[in-house]
Amino acid sequence: MRLPRIRTVPYQNRSFSERHKVYCRYVDEKGLEIGDSDLRFEFPNYIVNCRKRKNATKIGLSVEKTADFQSKPLIDRTRNAKKYDLAMCLSPLYGDEPKWLLFIEAIEHYKLQGVQHFYVYLFNVSAYDAHVIDGYVKSGEVEVHWLGPPDNRPDFHWQLPHIADCLLRSREATWTIFGDLDEKFLPQQHATLRQLLDGLIVNDPQIGAVRFRQQFVLKSERMPEKFENLEQVTSWLPILRWNLTTGVTGRGYASKCIIRSEKVMRMDIHDVGVFYPDENAYVYDVPSEMGVIRHYRDQFLGNWSNTYLQRLIRDYGPVEITSYPENVRGVLVENVIKRVKSIFRK
Repeated sequence: MRLPRIRTVPYQNRSFSERHKVYCRYVDEKGLEIGDSDLRFEFPNYIVNCRKRKNATKIGLSVEKTADFQSKPLIDRTRNAKKYDLAMCLSPLYGDEPKWLLFIEAIEHYKLQGVQHFYVYLFNVSAYDAHVIDGYVKSGEVEVHWLGPPDNRPDFHWQLPHIADCLLRSREATWTIFGDLDEKFLPQQHATLRQLLDGLIVNDPQIGAVRFRQQFVLKSERMPEKFENLEQVTSWLPILRWNLTTGVTGRGYASKCIIRSEKVMRMDIHDVGVFYPDENAYVYDVPSEMGVIRHYRDQFLGNWSNTYLQRLIRDYGPVEITSYPENVRGVLVENVIKRVKSIFRK
């Protein structure tokens, strides 16, 4: 079976991963399996493209042709069923640093930038952090998906399955941000990310993704375990607490993307892997004067400072004091405080 010819992203020369055999299984509205199982292959990573089957309302997968399987309802996420103009796939949350304040600040930041919906993936979070996240689930802004079981693979190895899954879920959005909790995409010449993206598409509808460069903000302390008072919140907000910043990195160095979901067949951590062949799409590199990512990077996590900081200074210039944009800083702080009051009833 020959693989299709796919147009890959410039600056990459990636080979296709080894495909795994799997069987698509179809179930009707009465819970009965329809016809024989259909042999397919994994492509691209972690994704199986099952063919349509008449009267199927659920679908499942099995490694063996007649093995037991679990089925899930079919959901239409095609290009004719857009629910959001801009959504976000948030990288899996894990690790022991408290996430509650980081999470609130990140969600409120992106809401100001025009994000309407968040796909949040959890691996191992505390009950305290889960309570904060649940507040956004109840308001309908966030949908949560759990990754596991926890002994299946190391924490950081969950990001690629998350990306593959979220790429499919986000078909219901026109644009989708792929980013981490400590990364803030920021426009420099537009009021919001949404305005920047709309302007780019007006100029060139073949843009399939926009790629932002990184600017690392040096974070030097562990976030507080629990909420104490509102003074603590404003004191510990990353946008207010840390401002020592590296120069903007070069093209392709730890960059991240916002994609047009319907055009991307495979997404990687930092870049588009493969566009659909009939889209004739390409990646647009955002000039740093138009937009950057402020990445609040813990200097001591994984010995990051000793490993990377001197190289960044050598390649992109000395560190300097920069700040989160003044035109939205006050509104963001106000919105964070409102959300904290709502969650903790203060």
